[in-house]
Amino acid sequence: MAPGPIGWGSNPTRRVLAQSQPIPLHTWYDAYYMGSEDYDAGTHAYLSTAANHRILTAHEERDLARRIAKGDEEARHELMACNIRLVLSIARRFRNKGMPLADLVQEGTIGLDKATRKFDPERGFKFSTYATWWIRQSIQRGLASNAELIRVPSQVAARRADIRTHQRKNPEHDIDQTAVKLGISSTQALRALGAAEVTASLDREIATEEGSRTLLDSVADPFAPDPSELVLDTTVLYESLDQLTEQQRQVISLRFGLDGGHPRSLSEIATELDLPHSIVRTTQKQALTQLRELMVG
Repeated sequence: MAPGPIGWGSNPTRRVLAQSQPIPLHTWYDAYYMGSEDYDAGTHAYLSTAANHRILTAHEERDLARRIAKGDEEARHELMACNIRLVLSIARRFRNKGMPLADLVQEGTIGLDKATRKFDPERGFKFSTYATWWIRQSIQRGLASNAELIRVPSQVAARRADIRTHQRKNPEHDIDQTAVKLGISSTQALRALGAAEVTASLDREIATEEGSRTLLDSVADPFAPDPSELVLDTTVLYESLDQLTEQQRQVISLRFGLDGGHPRSLSEIATELDLPHSIVRTTQKQALTQLRELMVG
């Protein structure tokens, strides 16, 4: 069973981690949290430290929180170190959204730091329950600020996330019903959903079977005519040919077999029309350029 957030008492992994014996990173975090994600030596050391801290009991959490309230920095560091597992668990849910896992963990740790400073043990809540909100908020704000080329304000990104969460849980609700449930107007909901989320450079290279090409080469021009339709439309072709000079028409007709014969090479055309090879080649180039302008515009 995959490990979940701290607090899942039925999780066997949690019971194992709660033992005082330190657990090497490669036996648990490498297998589950990191997966195939690349991480450097610094990240490895950070996660190793987290893996060697056991899960605190509710009594220990309250004791550390009371010491933190009195200004004990050592207690705050211990409470943070023992809850890095929670940061990892939450950060992993935000992978593949534009930030590497190490950066997500960093943003989540900022939220964990805020939680340790604001946690009130006298209210009866578990620290992990309280810290989860701060960690998620910090990661979401980090994504909104750093993961997108076009920065979306954090409140808009949060609103967009709330709308999608509500629609996922209530697929029968339209945008107006969703807006009412969230206490916003339909216009605000539509603007949040329309905010830029995924951007990509048109110069980014894409690997293909024929080699690499840019994203721009793969984007269709919605205003360009369909090339297949142009080829099949012989009327347009012959009307365009009529606007060429006599020599240009002869060269193109012979070159591509438009006269009913087989396509000829430039040398064969030069021989048949008794013209220099260079003249035939130049004429073909000029004719094709004019045809392209006439047929495509």
